[in-house]
Amino acid sequence: MCWPFSAVSWCASQKGHTGCYNNAGSTCARLRAGRRYSPRGSSSPVQEAPTQNNVRSTVQALVTFTISDAYRFVYSISASDFDQVFQAACQNTLRAMVRQISSDEVNNLTRQDTSELRDALSNASEPYGVKMVKVNIIYAHPPVDFVRSQEARQLAMLQQAEQAEQQALLQRKQTDGETLARQAVIARVGRERDELQVQVQKAEIRRRVVELEAQAEELRLSKLQERLNSYPRAAEWEWAGEQLEVARGLASNTHAVVQMGGGSTDLAQAFSLRDSWQDQSVQANTDPTAPTRKTSSKSQQVHEK
Repeated sequence: MCWPFSAVSWCASQKGHTGCYNNAGSTCARLRAGRRYSPRGSSSPVQEAPTQNNVRSTVQALVTFTISDAYRFVYSISASDFDQVFQAACQNTLRAMVRQISSDEVNNLTRQDTSELRDALSNASEPYGVKMVKVNIIYAHPPVDFVRSQEARQLAMLQQAEQAEQQALLQRKQTDGETLARQAVIARVGRERDELQVQVQKAEIRRRVVELEAQAEELRLSKLQERLNSYPRAAEWEWAGEQLEVARGLASNTHAVVQMGGGSTDLAQAFSLRDSWQDQSVQANTDPTAPTRKTSSKSQQVHEK
């Protein structure tokens, strides 16, 4: 006895009978009496299965199964009916699986574990004496137009992100430039302020020096005024001595020209001052408390000339 399944080769022959493998209606091998079976694969394509976000995808699975109970397989269903039932069970199970995922996860179905899918198909085919061995999803892909639109959208998003990154980079450069310019202005203003403070300090120091010099000069003049008030004759004597020294220098210098402004009274006054100086020198020798006259450097300068 032979069963002409396109995806199943199974044979059970009794004594005195010859069995054969049948593939797509043609005999491919003959067997002697005995019970034999081998697993076969069946391809189950699913077209336009809607995903969770309503994107119709194409999924194709390769299901490998064996006939575990030949009696139920032969007498409970015909070959054509089993093909229809098997294809319907595979498509319903695959569509149910696709409805639970999004369109972005369709491409990952080929790497997904299919143990649950195999168990579901085994439960559907167990009444007919068939056991599922393995289920492989060999193709899973969304529509081409959808993939192109997704790629275009992703490309647009990448370009937009790149433009945003470039814009952020330009904005950051502009902000950094403004910050550097602001810091440069602040540094320049700080330097100018420091220089101005230094100038103000120098001016304050100069003003203070002038005040101190004025105070010193004022103190010196006040002391001098006190001395002049205390010793009026000493001041006159000092002045007369200075004039006498000048007159001596002019008298001893043959190249010096003396301009008399009012006749010969200046010269007479100079000699009278000399006599007065001599008298005062005598008094100074007799009176130790009287101030001594210092020799002026002007007479020395005149003699040097």
